[in-house]
Parts: sequence; structure tokens; C-alpha cells
Amino acid sequence: MAGVGAVLFSAGAWYTIRTGAEWWLIAIYALMALLSILGFVGALMTRIELREEELRVRSGLSREVYHRSQLVEVTWAKGVPVSVKTQDGVWIELPSVAAGSQSLANSLRAWMRRGRGKDAA
Repeated sequence: MAGVGAVLFSAGAWYTIRTGAEWWLIAIYALMALLSILGFVGALMTRIELREEELRVRSGLSREVYHRSQLVEVTWAKGVPVSVKTQDGVWIELPSVAAGSQSLANSLRAWMRRGRGKDAA
């Protein structure tokens, strides 16, 4: 949705400039276009990667890496982001991704089980 907003507000800013609209209207459209573009870039940079032994979380400019052995539990609820619990008892909220909370939680559970299976063998 941020991409759609970026296109629409950019078109609005261009149109208001071309038609010589009031300066405050141009400023509003330009500001909203800028914020939408920043939101779109932020959404493109948000990702969760399941590597062989690592969970890599990237949200905007921050990047966190968790080893599979650190994670003990995954939970989610409708309207609440997916969270993982570490061995220390700390809950870590993961950023929302396009896959959806339930899909992400199920993928994380399967990934964690697969890791425990390797340790047991």
C-alpha cells in the first residue's frame, strides 16, 4: 500500500505544481509523497530470513541475528506480531511481512523442529 500511496501522492504533487496551486497544497502533497516513498523503501528493506542455523531479521536499517539454539518458542495472535522467545525468557517481536503472521509462525516452528531433530540424531 505504501507503493500505491507513493505513486498517488507523487502524481498529486506533480499536478499541483503544474497547475500553479496554492503553496500549502503543494507542500502537503510533496510531504505526503516523501513519507510514502520512505514507507515503501522501508517495506522493501524489511525481511525475515531463515538460514541453516540462523534467524536473520532486518527491519529498516536495523539488523539482528539469532542462532536457532537460542530460540525456544514461537507465538502469534490475530492483530499481534509474531514473537519468538529466547532461552533467557525474553520475547522478541518480529516485523510484519507479506507472508502473514500465521504463515510466519508455522514456518518458524517447522524450522525450529528441524533443528532439534538434527541435534537429537
